Amino acid sequence: MASQSALFQELRPLCVDLSRQAFLPPNTFDPSSLTLLNALKRLESKLTFYHDESLSQKLAEYVFVPIVSLLKQSGLGDSQTEYVLRIITHLLRLSWRSKGTFAKELAEQLLPLVTFLISQDKENSKISEKPLEYKSAGCGVLLQFFTSLRDQSYKFQFFSSSKPKSLLSLGHCITILLGLLESTSQDPQTQIQALEALRILYQEIIGDGEIISFVLPGNVSSFVKVFLSPGVNVNYKVVVKTLQVLSIILRMVYDDFTLDAHRSRFTDVNELITFKEEHPDVDVNRRIEMHLESPSQHRSLSWLLGTSSQVKRALDSFIPKLLKRQNQEITDALTDFTSNLLKHSKNSLSNCQYSLVSTLVSLRRDPYSQLPEHLEYLQQLVEGKAGKLNNIIKLENEQELLSLSYALDILVQCDPTKDFSLLKDIGGNILEALESDITSTLSRRRNFKITEQSSNVILAGDLEAEIVHCQDSVAILPTMSKRLEDTIGKLLMSAGRMAGQESQLSLLIETTLSEQSCSNTIRKTLALWSSAWAIRGLYNGQQSNNEMNAFLDTGEDEEYTYEPCYAILDFCNGLAQELTVVQEGRSMSLQEETVLSVVLFTIESVCQVMHKDFEPELIEYLYTTVENLASPSPIVRHFAQSCSLTISQTLYNGSIQQMLLSNVDYLVDSISTRLNLGMTERVSAVFAVICKIAGYETIETFKDVIETIFKMLDYYHGYDELCIQFFQLFEVIILEMKKRFLQVDEQLTLGSDHLVTNAYSPWGMTNVKQLVSILGKPNPEDEPLVDEYTKEPSSFQEYFDSKIQEADSDDEDEEHAEEEGTEMEPLAPKEKWSSPIPLDSYRILLEVFHYGDRLLTHPSKPLRVQILQVMELIVPMLSTQYNSMLPQIANVWESVVQCTLSSDYTIVKPACLCLRKIIHYSGDFVAKRFFELWDRWCQGSSLLKEVRVARSGGSGKAEVGNSQMSTHRKFPPVTKDALVALAGLLLEGITVTELMLPDTTLTDMLYCCIQVIPADTVAETSLLLADVVWTLKDTN
Repeated sequence: MASQSALFQELRPLCVDLSRQAFLPPNTFDPSSLTLLNALKRLESKLTFYHDESLSQKLAEYVFVPIVSLLKQSGLGDSQTEYVLRIITHLLRLSWRSKGTFAKELAEQLLPLVTFLISQDKENSKISEKPLEYKSAGCGVLLQFFTSLRDQSYKFQFFSSSKPKSLLSLGHCITILLGLLESTSQDPQTQIQALEALRILYQEIIGDGEIISFVLPGNVSSFVKVFLSPGVNVNYKVVVKTLQVLSIILRMVYDDFTLDAHRSRFTDVNELITFKEEHPDVDVNRRIEMHLESPSQHRSLSWLLGTSSQVKRALDSFIPKLLKRQNQEITDALTDFTSNLLKHSKNSLSNCQYSLVSTLVSLRRDPYSQLPEHLEYLQQLVEGKAGKLNNIIKLENEQELLSLSYALDILVQCDPTKDFSLLKDIGGNILEALESDITSTLSRRRNFKITEQSSNVILAGDLEAEIVHCQDSVAILPTMSKRLEDTIGKLLMSAGRMAGQESQLSLLIETTLSEQSCSNTIRKTLALWSSAWAIRGLYNGQQSNNEMNAFLDTGEDEEYTYEPCYAILDFCNGLAQELTVVQEGRSMSLQEETVLSVVLFTIESVCQVMHKDFEPELIEYLYTTVENLASPSPIVRHFAQSCSLTISQTLYNGSIQQMLLSNVDYLVDSISTRLNLGMTERVSAVFAVICKIAGYETIETFKDVIETIFKMLDYYHGYDELCIQFFQLFEVIILEMKKRFLQVDEQLTLGSDHLVTNAYSPWGMTNVKQLVSILGKPNPEDEPLVDEYTKEPSSFQEYFDSKIQEADSDDEDEEHAEEEGTEMEPLAPKEKWSSPIPLDSYRILLEVFHYGDRLLTHPSKPLRVQILQVMELIVPMLSTQYNSMLPQIANVWESVVQCTLSSDYTIVKPACLCLRKIIHYSGDFVAKRFFELWDRWCQGSSLLKEVRVARSGGSGKAEVGNSQMSTHRKFPPVTKDALVALAGLLLEGITVTELMLPDTTLTDMLYCCIQVIPADTVAETSLLLADVVWTLKDTN
């Protein structure tokens, strides 16, 4: 820090320049002189860089001398006055700040001088017209003056009632600060300085509520103007600071302990009448008495009654606006403000108690636990809000709903008497508001179709993963957001807790539900939804209390009868059955979607409440839950997933699969019953969902159901939607069967004992395991035999069993027939069962394959596509018992070939993919058929014409060599996909037949392939194909 002499050398020339202007004679002095202004600016700028309390008393007096001389002049311009104020501010900061450095005489002279400089008139009428810089300088000097004054020993006597002049300066000073506060809304920093100056003045210098009571009305009025500035969103820091200062002065003026204010009761009627005559505006229940220390005391009872009314009007005017700001710092400040008034001034400001209680409830905060002491007001508040619930819900006022819920919770904790009429009113008003809203929405959206998803979409994903990761973010009620719905739910939970006991809540719920017997579906649904939330509130609250009792070891552990839960479940079951009957056979409406969502939400809520006690009831509601896992509505499916997850976590250690397996018998009975009653809606999708989640173990249990489905295919084969659903189910069954029995990839191992006729293959073997199997083959006489079927099949089951024993036969040429005719065995050769797929499961594959063959002639394109996809999956699995597969291939070949000849390429593609699998797993068995297939394609395939060159008229052979070959042409996406499938099929057929194909046919086929598949890929298949491909490319 520089020495005082060095500081003097720096300041001396600046003070000299200023003195030249300050000591000019009055007749030559120019109050608006630029020279004077520049001298003031230079001095102020230099003082700005000095640290606090760095000037000595003498040096400060030296600097102050020209300032005093300036103040003796007749006047100063606004800019000059501004810098004089700033220089005085610096002197207070640099020299007159610490204790003992600011003489009382100097302070008494400086305060009126400063206030006069800021505003020459006592009404401060012109201060609002001053520039912001001027107002900032005025605020700054007053703030610094009071900061210096608060550290002096005489601060409490400075504004004594025995010194009228100081009180006049005090009043002028306060009005200046309030005027600056109101007129600087565009400069929050200046407002905060003014407020801080007032805080120091009131709290740290005056400290006397009696003195402050004289200026209270003006302060309150100015603060309200700040809060309610029209068209201005007041800076949150200004709001917080204003609340702090207002809280200080209200607490000091209306402190119950200082005033000895207390509530008083009337002793007789005459006293009451007299009080009412004297104070007609005061509630008789708010009679206040106070002890007066002296007759001359300003804060008398009449003063208290009058000013407290002004305070109430002020609070009622600005608090609602501040509540809407939703600013955390404002909320904290408003909470402290309200809590302090209730704590220290509840009697003096008794007429404000309702407003203060309402504010804490709106804020949902009570740091000093004041609300339990004001249950009377709290009860009135709850009743008032309950009566307005209809409007609150329609306006979607979430904050009001949360506040009402908060108030109810306080009453639950602190009020031993339960007002059940209030609970009924709350529930009834909520039902009325929601019913009106939903009914009007449904009437406007009468023709609205909900978003439905097909079974393919539902079954495509990982169902169990979807259940485990489902999020609680979907709204049940169609007219409101999830957030508002949960807010209303919290209010209903609070109402449920207020019931207090199971028996009381049971009575309320039973009464509410019984009243809905003649109501419409929406009213019933809303009653059920409200009841589900209410039981959550009661039991969650009681379980929390039990946990606390267990921790404290009180020995109290209440046992529940769950009567409300059983009442809700019965009502839920009846509503679900009504909906099932109405919904069968038609698409889902928005109302039905809502009802189903509420039913599932209710089941989940009861499970959460009852925990392990829900297990005996599960059997009644499990099918409803599982059924809706396959619902076409994503919303209903979400609630079914959430309900399933809750049940599995509560009863089955979080395993959805275990939940299904443990109840599979009941699920089988439920599905069978619905099929027998002709209720086919979504049954196959439900079955598919169960199979996909629980695995093949459930399929083995569902064999009777599968047989019923096969019979229904016989009866209802004309209903394409039903058939599609059944084959989607078959697809799931086949995939689960593959997952269970074939833990390998697409290249399955063929049986080793099938007939081999291809001289160019290594006896039909494709891997080392087959070689080892043949070499290690035991004596046929020791092998177990499959039962023979020598009789005609007497049933459908026997017919398919006989298919297992049919001999390998495809070449129906005359030579083979004559050979068999001359050496016919009386019985078919006995075959060892080598497939890893059990016989019963294999029979299911055969039946699905058979029905697929029959329905491939169905006119429905989606059905045929679905069947072809299923058959493509089945072929590799049938091949595990090779010789039993071949008769099925022979039967289905023609049907699949007909699909490849279709002009609709969306059918041709899956047909080619299926035929490719057939050729791959049948091997040389279909060689002759493949030759014939090519000729049929050349004559009738519209797809082949896209890539095959025209034939010459005489020879019937493709003139490839003379045609311009164009490889990798651009095709439409559907055409390209079909051509790629066709090329893959041709390559598979070429691989099987290879050297048996004529060269011209082989060349023609490969020419078609390389237009959609890269030539390098085709050439990698074999050396022979590579030669042909490169010859084609070289030729062209």
